[in-house]
Amino acid sequence: MQVLTFCPCKAEEGISTKTFIGYLLKTKEFVNYADKNASGANLPELSPKMIKRFEAVRPPLDLQKQFDEFVGRVNSEKQRTVNSSKKSEALFLSLVQEAFG
Repeated sequence: MQVLTFCPCKAEEGISTKTFIGYLLKTKEFVNYADKNASGANLPELSPKMIKRFEAVRPPLDLQKQFDEFVGRVNSEKQRTVNSSKKSEALFLSLVQEAFG
């Protein structure tokens, strides 16, 4: 896997959301595009102009906002699951210690 750098980009307000753009930049299609269009031998870079040339589906803003909310709910649930797992592990270790310690 090649390491690629590109300048920070900003979602255009009223057109795209940060979350949608973030996930778009992680897609296989964008990564392949970046690999093909990056310049520089030692540290490949992708210019803002090249990023803007990438053709992708751009859902209406309201759908992107729904996607953002969904991602937020999924991330919250993931965090809740991690916290629950940590508590369960601590309880298990406590019980093992009590039983065999």
